[in-house]
Amino acid sequence: MVLYIGKDVNSMKLKFQKGVTMLSLVIYIASFLVVAGVVAGITIFFYNNTSLLDTEVYSAAEYNKLNMYLVKESEQLR
Repeated sequence: MVLYIGKDVNSMKLKFQKGVTMLSLVIYIASFLVVAGVVAGITIFFYNNTSLLDTEVYSAAEYNKLNMYLVKESEQLR
């Protein structure tokens, strides 16, 4: 049996519950920030690679033009 001097047992339980609630709030906020950071990192990764995709598409179009030119030249030689 524990004797609390000058404090009620219910007030001690209330303070403990506030601490747990504050701890859970901090955990929720920290986990939200981690998830938001991961999503931001993935988003930045994909947006940085879209410029690479644009240059590859342009290169593919130039390559197709060169192939068409070579096909036309080879047909004229036959």
